Amino acid sequence: MQLTTSFPIPPAPVLMNHQSRVLTMGSCFAENMGEKLEYFKFQNTVNPFGIIFNPVSIEKLIQRCVVKKYFTEEDIFFHND
Repeated sequence: MQLTTSFPIPPAPVLMNHQSRVLTMGSCFAENMGEKLEYFKFQNTVNPFGIIFNPVSIEKLIQRCVVKKYFTEEDIFFHND
């Protein structure tokens, strides 16, 4: 009896090497993978916005980076007069 589903995984069209720049975003899994990449001397950035579990929030941050809409002081601080 086979209790698993087998399917072929084709090789990636682009392979990662030590000249690759890597960004990991997300949960503590991204943190742990980033630590492994650092240990093996890869060029990587780990969770530049902190740990984020919500995929929609990650997507919004990536969109902001793509269109270069950077956070300002007004985005971070709220002054209630």
